[in-house]
Amino acid sequence: MCYNKTPFTPGRFLEEGLAQAGAAVDRLSGVVDFARLERGRYQAVIFVESPSRPPVRVRNIDLAPRPVFFWVHHGANRFTENLELCRQYQPDRVLLAHSLHLASRFPAPVSFFPFGAASHIFRCSRPLRERPIDIAFAGSLSEGVYSRRRALLEAIRKAFRGRFRLALNGNLYLNDLAALYGRSKIVVNCTADRLRTINMRLFEGIGCGALVVTDSAPGQERLLTAGKHCVVYSSIEQAVRKIAYHLSRLDGAQQIASAGFRHVHAHHTYKRRAGQLLAWIRQEAKKRAGR
Repeated sequence: MCYNKTPFTPGRFLEEGLAQAGAAVDRLSGVVDFARLERGRYQAVIFVESPSRPPVRVRNIDLAPRPVFFWVHHGANRFTENLELCRQYQPDRVLLAHSLHLASRFPAPVSFFPFGAASHIFRCSRPLRERPIDIAFAGSLSEGVYSRRRALLEAIRKAFRGRFRLALNGNLYLNDLAALYGRSKIVVNCTADRLRTINMRLFEGIGCGALVVTDSAPGQERLLTAGKHCVVYSSIEQAVRKIAYHLSRLDGAQQIASAGFRHVHAHHTYKRRAGQLLAWIRQEAKKRAGR
């Protein structure tokens, strides 16, 4: 795997998922020169977008073990940068976490490869009735990017403050974030103003057994069923109404939360994502052996 690792990057979770699936993984960062690597040691190369750090640079990409994959985490807001990286990495397959409408613009075949839940961190089966926090949110509130999110949280405060326990402030990560979700009945999700894309909160909140109340993003329906695994709203007013409804009917909320929990841990963990990736690697190996 070639990426500049941080504690929070999805690349880190995929790397752990591959290890859980039994794959031996070497992680390379900075500048990767394939002329200096023992080529017979590797069956595939996976580049991972990690925009919080400078991208991995390559030398002698023509000597890279094949197949080569490039997992892209951002859509239109980083398309130019990722298209340039795609030219450098020359992948056999581009993996898109979302934004499948951009697929035809990449110079390689594209597969849907969404985020997931790191199940060793984001896992809690505590019943909703035993959770002390009624409504929770953690994440960015940057002005001009998440104005709708800010408006939603303000509407929630106005509607529920004083009657329910709210935890709607600040950025939390990893175990602290999982602890918040595991103590919360409802986790609120809201995508960015202009780029409505599938995010990690969706899987992490459901993975922690909370009822996730979310807006909809393209491709989300391929992963989760509204009303069965999560609750979907189409406006701020509707979100407030649905939150109030489910807080007053916790048995029904529990049914959805439990179904979502089972579904995510069965189908949308990084170990499962790793299994899909390993299957693609085997498919590519068979194709190459048959040439």
